[in-house]
This record gives sequence, structure tokens and C-alpha cells, in this order.
Amino acid sequence: MTVEQLITLFVYQHGEISLQGIGHIRLLDAVPDAEYIQKNKSVPITGIEFKHVKTAATSPDFIRFYATQRGKIASLAENDIEAYLSMAVQFLNIGNPFEIKGLGALAKNKDGVLSLTPGYFLAI
Repeated sequence: MTVEQLITLFVYQHGEISLQGIGHIRLLDAVPDAEYIQKNKSVPITGIEFKHVKTAATSPDFIRFYATQRGKIASLAENDIEAYLSMAVQFLNIGNPFEIKGLGALAKNKDGVLSLTPGYFLAI
């Protein structure tokens, strides 16, 4: 699984995540089961909350989760996540949106504040 897929899976299972340089994402609604999502193809996410925090640090629980899922030691897992988030911030800084499939698309407005447009649930 990719960093993006594991971020989505972690949010689906734990309800929230903090991502370095991006902020906090919190899922308020329950995640439909995978069979329902596959059957209905596009189930919109309605209960998602995002707070842009430039100084946010990646959730330690997510780093451990990622390390376990990928079979890596924590320091290597943290480097993978930092590289992914650094790339995301670079895309956002040049004006491109950055999508995290299964959660939504991040975009930077003229004031430099990030916002999240909710996407559609993924069957993971």
C-alpha cells in the first residue's frame, strides 16, 4: 500500500490524523462498509473536518501504523511519510491541488491557507 492509501485507511480506522506541514483531518461520520462503497461506486464524504496548521507534526500513531503495515522500522517509515508530505506541500505551494484519494483534495487559497474539498469513500 502507498503512503496515500495508508493515510486514508488510518483515518477510516482511527477517525483523525495530523500531517506535518498540512494540518489535522478528522472524520466525523462512520465509514460505510467496503461492499456498500463498491456497489454504489461514489459515496461522498460528508462529515470531514480539516484544520490547516503549518506547524503540525505527523501523528506518532500513524507513523507506527505505517511502519507496521510496510514492515519498516519507525525511522524509515517516518522518512517515507516526510518525503510524501514534502512533495504534497510543494504541489500546493506552486498552486496545484493535492488529492488524497478517499478523503479529498487539498488546495491553497490566495492567503496561503489550505482547505480540503471532501472526496468520495474508497473501498479499502
